[in-house]
Amino acid sequence: MQMNSTMIQTLRRTAMTPALAVLASLLLAAVPAAAAPAADEFPSAAKEFRITFPVNSSRLDRNYRLNAQAFARLDSLLSVHGVVYVDSVLVVSKSSPEGRYKGNVALSERRSLAIYDYIAETHPELVSRVRYSAEKESWAEFRQMLLEDPTISSSTRDRALAIVDADLDSDAKKARLYRMPEYKYFLDNYFPAIRFSAIVVVFDRLAMSQAELGEPQVGEVFWTVPEDELHVEVEDRPVIVPPLSRTLRVPIFAASTNLVYDLGGLVAPQLMAWTPNIALEVPIGQRWSVYAEYDFPWWLVPANDRAWEVLKWDLGARWWFSRHNASDPMDVLRGHFVGLDFGAGYYDIEPKHTGYQGEFQMLGLEYGYGFRLSPVWRLDLFAGVGWLGTHYRYYEGSADDVHLLYQHNGRLQWFGPVKAGIDIKYIFTRKVKKSAR
Repeated sequence: MQMNSTMIQTLRRTAMTPALAVLASLLLAAVPAAAAPAADEFPSAAKEFRITFPVNSSRLDRNYRLNAQAFARLDSLLSVHGVVYVDSVLVVSKSSPEGRYKGNVALSERRSLAIYDYIAETHPELVSRVRYSAEKESWAEFRQMLLEDPTISSSTRDRALAIVDADLDSDAKKARLYRMPEYKYFLDNYFPAIRFSAIVVVFDRLAMSQAELGEPQVGEVFWTVPEDELHVEVEDRPVIVPPLSRTLRVPIFAASTNLVYDLGGLVAPQLMAWTPNIALEVPIGQRWSVYAEYDFPWWLVPANDRAWEVLKWDLGARWWFSRHNASDPMDVLRGHFVGLDFGAGYYDIEPKHTGYQGEFQMLGLEYGYGFRLSPVWRLDLFAGVGWLGTHYRYYEGSADDVHLLYQHNGRLQWFGPVKAGIDIKYIFTRKVKKSAR
């Protein structure tokens, strides 16, 4: 009897699928850091490749630890033997037991998405066979390293194991672990190895055995099992894996204020007054952002004949040196940047009885660095140089300080520093669902 190819394919998938989760668990539990196969080694069942990450990062870094070797062997295995024999690719990610539990859950998800994006880019034909999950924190791996480390004392091992095995939530365990004198040793020697994503490539053994025996491939197979002995109801047991999705926050725009302007009136009141300001910045693509800034101090102090009135706006564009991690939408507006800035405004500054009014324009280049404080908070340090031109009017106040007596006017051009700041920035976001298929 000849069975159609769809049924054969379904039977093959049905036979393999129930074992996938068990196989992945056994591999992860039994092999703390499984070695990748040589390029000419034909796979027999499944292979694990482990990619590690720096602390609090989901960026794929080939130069970090043994990642270059793992990526090379994974790509070599798939390119030499092809993907036709791959049944599934399982991706399981974990974070080291440090930091807040909630943040580690999100971090593990971002690491799995980073691996998924890598496979989608380098081996797009495997996308439909990728299944990924985030297993939160790597307490089991930490426990295994404690048991296998011959350099620590038995008392240290017992105290650490008591914390790992305690009936406490994760954050409570970490608080106790942090108080151990040996915590720095764990941080330096254990944690870098257990911030990881495990890529388990599961192979289709039926197809491999057919290839080794020279049997016909799917679509040409002649089945020899009597039909009445087949108890698989294809229609009732469809092998369908629902699309996995993750709810992610995606940046819309960032709002910031310049602390130099905000606090300048407190630190140096003889030079300036409080200068309220706000800026909006929109990230665009992998490296660009555009922004608009508005400064609006408008203070009159009749008691001591002073004024600090400035209206100023800036428009600019920034180019960020580092591409953001596409698997983490919030990995934006951080690192080194350069920018082009254009501004204009009006001012009326009267220190005491005499002052200047005028309009100005400026054009400059800026350089800065954005620190990522959290997924939604940034701290930017920047300075700019360029050209500033102004048409000013010098005046003196009348005796009653009601009228302004203009004395002379003129033009002034300046080449040099034109801006500097320390911006505290908050990124506004929206939630989207990203499918894993």
